[in-house]
Amino acid sequence: MQNELLKLEDVVHWTKGTLILKNSEQFDFIGTDSRVDLTGKLFVPLRGDSFDGHQFIHKAIENGCAGIIYDRKSKASLSLDKSVPVTLIEVEDTLSALQSLAQGYRKKLNKTILAITGSAGKTTAKEFAHQILNFYQPTYASKGSLNNHWGVPFSLLNMRTTDQFGVIEMGMNNYGEIQRLVEIADPDIVVCTMVGRAHFEHFGSQENIARAKFEIYQHSKANTIRIFNIDDPHTRKMRDQFTGRSQIFEFSAEDRDAHVFMRIKKVAAEGLYVEGHILQHFGEALVPVFGQHNITNILAASALAMAAQMKPADIWSRLGYLKTNWGRNQLLKADSGAQVIFDGYNANPDSMLSLVQNISQTPILGKRVLILGEMLELGETRGEFHYDLAKKINELAYDQVIFYGPSWKKFKEAFVGNSKVQVWASEKMDDQLINKLKADYRPGDIIAIKGSRGMKTENAVSLLVQAFSHEKI
Repeated sequence: MQNELLKLEDVVHWTKGTLILKNSEQFDFIGTDSRVDLTGKLFVPLRGDSFDGHQFIHKAIENGCAGIIYDRKSKASLSLDKSVPVTLIEVEDTLSALQSLAQGYRKKLNKTILAITGSAGKTTAKEFAHQILNFYQPTYASKGSLNNHWGVPFSLLNMRTTDQFGVIEMGMNNYGEIQRLVEIADPDIVVCTMVGRAHFEHFGSQENIARAKFEIYQHSKANTIRIFNIDDPHTRKMRDQFTGRSQIFEFSAEDRDAHVFMRIKKVAAEGLYVEGHILQHFGEALVPVFGQHNITNILAASALAMAAQMKPADIWSRLGYLKTNWGRNQLLKADSGAQVIFDGYNANPDSMLSLVQNISQTPILGKRVLILGEMLELGETRGEFHYDLAKKINELAYDQVIFYGPSWKKFKEAFVGNSKVQVWASEKMDDQLINKLKADYRPGDIIAIKGSRGMKTENAVSLLVQAFSHEKI
C-alpha cells in the first residue's frame, strides 16, 4: 500500500456496498463517534442497546467527515439529503460492513497479527507484548479493551503500513464470538493466557468458558503459530489437540522444559525479580510491575515476541521496562505517603483472589488495607463467590477491609465471630467513611483497591491520591 488512506473503490468492494454519492475518492480511515473531529474520515454509525449512530449522521457531517457508510433500513438514513457534500455508501448492516472493511484491509495490509484472549490478563499481556515488540519493530496494539465485535475491526483499521506487527485483544460473552474475530483478524500467532471464571454468568462453568476460548486456536489457519500456557489445565488440554499438526510453543512458570520458562525469584515493592530461559537462553530481570499473577502475562508476552522471531537476549533486556496501564495493578503514592495499588479496571473471582494473596505476601512495614467493589456478572452465585473471597481474606494478614456492593451482607457474614480484621461493608461507596479512614494511613502502609469496572473504584483512589487521573489509557 503506497499511502495511508482508504480508497473508495476498496471500501465499496470490501463492504459490498452501493455507492450513492461520490464526493471523495479516499478517506483518512474511519470514525464511529460523531462528537469528535472527523475531518477526512469515513463515518460508520453503529447500533447499541440504547442508541443508533444513524441519528448522529448530520453531526458527523458538521464535524468534517468525508464519507458515510449507512444502513439502508435505518429510518434516520431515509431522511438523509443526498445532496450532502460527502460520499455516501449504502449497506445492509453497518456492523457487518465495518467487519468486512477491516477484514479486507487486514489482507491488503499483509502484516503479522498477534491475537490474545484469556479470562484474565489479556489486556496486560497485550500491553507487555506491545512494549517488548515495539523495541524490535514498529508495533501497533489495540487501545484499552477494544476486543469485541466492533473493537477488533476498529483496531485493525488503526494499523498503518509502517507497523510491522499488530497485537490484537479478543474477548467474548458467547460462543462463536472469538471465531468471528479470528475470521476478521486472520492472526499469524495466537495465545490464550488462561481460563478462569470471568463471565461465569454467561457460561455456567469453566469448562464452557474453555470451550469458547478454544476458538482462538480452533479457527485460526493451519500455519498459525499457537502458544499455550501449560500451567493451566484447560489450556494444556487445548495444546494436546494440536500436538503434531501445528507449530506450537509453550510457556510455564513451573515446567523448565517449556520453550519459555520464568519463575519469580523474589517479590518486592519495586516489582518482581524473575529468572529463567527463553529457548534455553538464560536470563534474569527486575520487572517493575506488581502482582505475582503478572508472571503469566510476562510469560505470554515473551512467548509472543519469541514467536515473532525477536531474539531472546533482546526480550530479556526489555522486561525491565514493562509497565501496567490505568487501573491494572497501577502503582500510586497516596497523599499520606502510603502505597496504593489500583486494580479497578475489572474483577472476577480469580483476579480478586490473586490480588488479595499477592498483597498478603508483599513485605511491608505498616498496615495492609483492602478497598473492594462488587464483582459483577456472576449471576445467582455472586453471594457464594463474595463469601468465599471474604473467608480467604479473613485467613490472611490484613488490618482493614472495606467492601461495597449488592453482596455486602454475604461478604461481611464471613467475618462474623472470628476475625482480627476491621471490616466495613455497605451497598454503596461511602465517601465519608473513606475520608475518615484515610487519615489513619501512613508511609509503610499498603492499600489495594479493586472491583468490577461498573463499581467505579477510581472514586476511592481520588480520595487518597489528589493528583490521580480518571482518564483511562
